[in-house]
Amino acid sequence: MARSVWKGPFVEESLIKKVEKQKLDPKKMPIKTWSRKSTIIPEFIGVSFLIYNGKKFIPVTISEDMVVHK
Repeated sequence: MARSVWKGPFVEESLIKKVEKQKLDPKKMPIKTWSRKSTIIPEFIGVSFLIYNGKKFIPVTISEDMVVHK
């Protein structure tokens, strides 16, 4: 089932904090995350993530087409 519209998209709070911190950092190192259930929001566009799939970390760079997906 889909999440209720009035609740909004689910995004880990720690993930949002890491993205905000990275936008201020000039190095732009990829963010390592285990949160595959988080929804991609517009603030994530252009950010690089290393997403854990249970065995290894997969590098992903977020583009506009990925917004609202998990």
